[in-house]
Amino acid sequence: MTFKGVIVPWPVARWVDSYYQSLTRADADAETGKSEALALKRSNLERPLYRYRSLEDLAKRLEELRDGYVYLSKPAAFNDPYDSALSISWEHALKQAMEQIGPEYGIDAKSFELFERKQKEFVQQSFESLIGGVLSVSFGPGVSSDLFGFFREKLGVSCFATNPNSVVMWSHYANQHQGICVEFSGSAMLSSGNVLELLHPVQYTDNFLDVFRLFWPPEIDMYQVRFDVLPTLAACHKSRDWKYEEEWRLVSLDLFSDRKFSLDACGIKPSRIILGARIDQPNRAAITELAEKISAPVNARLAKDRFEIEF
Repeated sequence: MTFKGVIVPWPVARWVDSYYQSLTRADADAETGKSEALALKRSNLERPLYRYRSLEDLAKRLEELRDGYVYLSKPAAFNDPYDSALSISWEHALKQAMEQIGPEYGIDAKSFELFERKQKEFVQQSFESLIGGVLSVSFGPGVSSDLFGFFREKLGVSCFATNPNSVVMWSHYANQHQGICVEFSGSAMLSSGNVLELLHPVQYTDNFLDVFRLFWPPEIDMYQVRFDVLPTLAACHKSRDWKYEEEWRLVSLDLFSDRKFSLDACGIKPSRIILGARIDQPNRAAITELAEKISAPVNARLAKDRFEIEF
């Protein structure tokens, strides 16, 4: 909602848990799950999204605005050392494997537990090789079985916020209010099927995402396990410490050589450019001049009685 020209931040997205429950349904229900997830996303992506940008490299920011793209960064370059972290509970995986496939080969659970105690390192390496094989089939040859390292290097991620008035985010991502915040219309995002498919809300939790506990509960047959949504889950599963960001992420593994994703080609242009309170005059002039060329309004002023920017 808007109150006296000030945008009120979105409420906590409690629907996000349901979104990921639908998105990660086993193969037998995958299409139904995708449809449910898409419906949830559509109903919760009506407000604008924002990108806080520093102007320390002014030429790059001007290029982004002029050419209409967002850069798909590697999670390894982000300020969170745990960004895109995943884990695998090997003991859970082994137990589940023996319950489902052990009888086919005449191996009972007790025999396997004895073997696992003696050869724990060997078994873990074997499962890492299995995961590496699955990743190779799903995402191409030459990938690492290290889930953490693989996604931090291979993913391309662009980050969007829902609150243009976060004092912390202006400080962290817009060089202490010396940068800008670029607004994109939620309805424009919804109108692009390509963007809508790649754009996801971030889920905030206390622990790493455990791949096997998520994808391989006892009631799911091992051959229904879905690994195709792992890139999204890796990029959009973060510590609760980041919850204040209420972030959305555009996530892709199909990267261009320069990692530039054209929003302009999808019919999405900036609907507003908000100037930081401490932007210097040369940067203000450069942004204002370019904004006129791309028909994006430029405005901002500090509120007199609230910790906010009015626009």
